[in-house]
This record gives sequence, C-alpha cells and structure tokens, in this order.
Amino acid sequence: MGFQPSGGAKSFLELTDVLDTTFTAKAGKVPMVNVEETALELLDPQGYYPIFPDTQLYQGTKSNEWETLDCGVGKAFVFIKCEAPAGAGCFFRQKGETHDSAEYGVQAPSVGAGEIGYAWCPTDINGCVEWKLFASASVYLWLIGYVRNPTLTGDLIYDGLVNQTAWVDLNTLVGRQALVQMQEWSKETSTEAISVMFKPKDWTPDAVSTNKYCCAVQGNMGADKFAHVFLPCKDDGLMRWMDLDRDASMTIRTLAMIVPIWTSSQIFSGIAPTVWTELATGLSGKHFVLIELKSTSTQTMSQFQFRPGGETNEVGTQGGSNNNYNDTLKPLGISFAWLPTDAEGKVEWKCGNADITAIATLRAYL
Repeated sequence: MGFQPSGGAKSFLELTDVLDTTFTAKAGKVPMVNVEETALELLDPQGYYPIFPDTQLYQGTKSNEWETLDCGVGKAFVFIKCEAPAGAGCFFRQKGETHDSAEYGVQAPSVGAGEIGYAWCPTDINGCVEWKLFASASVYLWLIGYVRNPTLTGDLIYDGLVNQTAWVDLNTLVGRQALVQMQEWSKETSTEAISVMFKPKDWTPDAVSTNKYCCAVQGNMGADKFAHVFLPCKDDGLMRWMDLDRDASMTIRTLAMIVPIWTSSQIFSGIAPTVWTELATGLSGKHFVLIELKSTSTQTMSQFQFRPGGETNEVGTQGGSNNNYNDTLKPLGISFAWLPTDAEGKVEWKCGNADITAIATLRAYL
C-alpha cells in the first residue's frame, strides 16, 4: 500500500504561501508569483491587455511639488486624463525618478481653462507614479485606461554627446517589434533647451516634422531635466534619431515596452475635418489604438488633434504636440497618436486648417 499523507493542506487555498482565500469571482485567472516574489496569487493570464476603468484619481488643489499618485492597478502603463478649470501644466514621471520634468513630452500635458490633456506613464510594481503641476491650481485626474504587465526595462541605451544632424540608428535593446517609452535626460548646465527627434526606422528621412516643438516624437529638455518619447521600433529593436539644435550631453534609457497587435489598415483618406469628427478604426469594443497620420498637403503646416470617442472637452494646445494628441505637421509630414477608443472602436479628430488632405492608418491596437 502506497504512502498515505496525513495532515497538511488539502486545498490550494490552504497553502500558506497563497494569498487568495476564495475562488469566488476568480474564473479564468491563473496562479502567478506576486510582484514581491514571495507568494502565489490568482491573477489574469500574463500578456499585454487593456482595462478601462474610467475612474477619478484626484480632485483638489495641487502644488508644484512632486507627490506620489497611487493608481491602484499594480504594474501597468496608465493613461491619465487631466482637467484644470483655470488651466495648468501637469507633469508625470515614474515613481523613484529623481530628475525634474521638461515642459514637453508624453508625460506632460498642458491644458488651458476648459481643456483636457492626457499623459501616458509606466507605474512602479505597486501601481504608483509621481506628479506635480507647473503652479498650484485646482485639478481633476481620471484613470481612463491602463495596460497590465508592461515590460519594465530601464536599459541605458545612450550616454554621451548628441551632435548628429542627420538620422542615425538607435538600438533600444528590446530586440523585437514593440512600442517603447524612453526617457531622455539632459546632462547640461545651460538652461537652453535641447531638441531631439525620434522616429520609427522605416519612416523615410523627411517623414517626421522637424519644426521645433511640433512633433509627437520630439523631446525638448532644459538643464538637468528629462522628457519621455513613446513610439514603435522595428523587429530588430531599432529606431532612428537626430539632434535639432546644438551639441549637448545627455542619456537615453528605455523605461518600458508593450507588444500590441500589429496591423496596417487605412481608415481615412481625404480632406481632414476642421471640427471634431468621429474616426472609425474598424475595431469593435474599446481598445488602445496606434494611428499613423500622414499629411498629404504641400501648402502649409497643419495642426491635428485626437481625443477618445465621446469626449466633449477641447484638447489642450499649450503644451505643444509632444503628448501625441496635438501634432503640427509640416507639409507631407507623418506622426501618430496612441489613445483609447470608445465602446464602438471610434476616436475623434480634427485639423486646425481647412482643405488639408491626409491619410490615417491603424498600425497597432490592444
């Protein structure tokens, strides 16, 4: 007769290193090591997937000092909406960062009275970011959506003098096609801004606008300040970059990456609307979408704006275009927007100039 154990745990939930105490409301979840690497808990299957709680995170008067903001989501990429009744510059950074934020970048929406801005920022493993305002003001924050389980990288990919005036390769070290958020930090002591451009490797050299402060993938930094950029890299993890202003010393790190579902589906071709207009992505249900926008006009620079479907407030323009939702393109320029759709898979967009032709393509989604 074989060995018959006596005593001990007879149920998974009785194990001392299992955090859950019930299977109720846990359908479809799987056992996973927790973020502290000390126990097991029942979690959603690993993978990059979006969740859209649309919950308020903050309401009150905020100062210009960095403070922790608990998003309550664990390790994630968070998409935060900022509204300031009297206007405000709102800045976000990964918790634990010690450098101050530049005034431009996907982490720094700047909004006027009655306008909104968006920030896209990775949390720490406990679901926290840090934030502040440019000056003390009344502000509202909403967690519109987030992507669970991003890969937090933190790799140093450049440290030195930046003086290239033509596009050169930059290896993100992620080794695959992905959406990557990077941090540039100026090591300069001069308060003069440094302006550096990034683009996916396969965009042609003139595809990205080189107008200062007018591209979603441009970082502008002052002394000892950082900016974030967020854009896709190719299968080999490469993108391209160039310097726009002057020789400067800086570092570049990758902060986090996600791997979306890649596609190439044209969703618009024609004269861009000058009032907020729905743009169907061809998807059903709520998603995060990466929309590539090409201006096919040759006559003038044009400002394009995007917002999630169903939003009724204007998108702030004070922070330039570096938050991906305002973008001023030169003739024949290309840029992109990463934002959530509504429940019908739609976003909204408009152009600040009349009779501007454009092509919009859905490049990726989650």
